[in-house]
Amino acid sequence: MSARPILGYYHQVRPEQSDPELNGLGVAPQSVVGHARMLMKAGYRLRTVSETVAGGDANCAALTFDDGYADNLEYALPALAEIGAVGTIYVVASEIGRNGPSWMADTSGRNRLLTAAELSELSATGWEIGSHCNTHQRLPTLSEKDQREELRVSKERLEDLLAGPVRSLSYPYGSYSEITVRLAEELGYDNAVTTARRGGNGSRYAIVRLSLGGYGFRAVKQNTKLGLAIARRRWLG
Repeated sequence: MSARPILGYYHQVRPEQSDPELNGLGVAPQSVVGHARMLMKAGYRLRTVSETVAGGDANCAALTFDDGYADNLEYALPALAEIGAVGTIYVVASEIGRNGPSWMADTSGRNRLLTAAELSELSATGWEIGSHCNTHQRLPTLSEKDQREELRVSKERLEDLLAGPVRSLSYPYGSYSEITVRLAEELGYDNAVTTARRGGNGSRYAIVRLSLGGYGFRAVKQNTKLGLAIARRRWLG
């Protein structure tokens, strides 16, 4: 068995506690930087997901951000830029520019999602913009036709917006099936990530990520988890 790249994931990034509806998936900017520094100190090079997967280098790592929150641009971008790192953000195409995700009750603007212009700005800095599907549904509960539309429409909308290819996919809720994987490949995605604890036996369409979000004691636990992941991959390598 050989070592594989490490991928971590977050949702919101802000100094204060995240929205309760996100169940502790928010994270402070200094935690993101701390995780990046841990990886870099261990010899990992921080890349986008597509660069990490395409390179086949176990010493690459990627930090990812799901849903497309505006605070990722405000806090995560400058925090990572200070240490020369970039991230990958996964966007729900139909939610671009909304005051809050349609699956959350709060639409006050506190959980605002990135606009088209902000996504273009983020892309111009070297961040990868990936698909989080069109409407953030659990894909295996849909028909094959509807799954195809979720993956296709999101990819096409984002490619039109960015005037470039969208290579990476993040399954909403980490949920996917054999049909989902087949459709992702057929529609031209190069890779796909999940939040499930176990992926598809090394498949680049079921790449496992570590949850690294949290504040307070949860943040301490996440640091320990990342440290163990780094140590384990060193042992496997």
